Amino acid sequence: MQKSRQLRRAKLAEGIARKRRSLYAMKIVTQDKLPTGLRERHASLIQEMTEELQKMEVEFHELNVQQIREELKGGRSDL
Repeated sequence: MQKSRQLRRAKLAEGIARKRRSLYAMKIVTQDKLPTGLRERHASLIQEMTEELQKMEVEFHELNVQQIREELKGGRSDL
């Protein structure tokens, strides 16, 4: 279970970084460079991506908390 959690954390960290970059790029493009209709569509996509990012960050935080709790209990097996 420890290894699967570590793998999940690594994938989440990578996904969070990728989603943050995409979100940043979309925000830049959306600011003034798009017609109103596309700007509204991009705003909707940005909102969806923001919500997905928040969920990923919460899951990442929970995995970190689980790992810290196990380490504090002395249940760390990879030392």
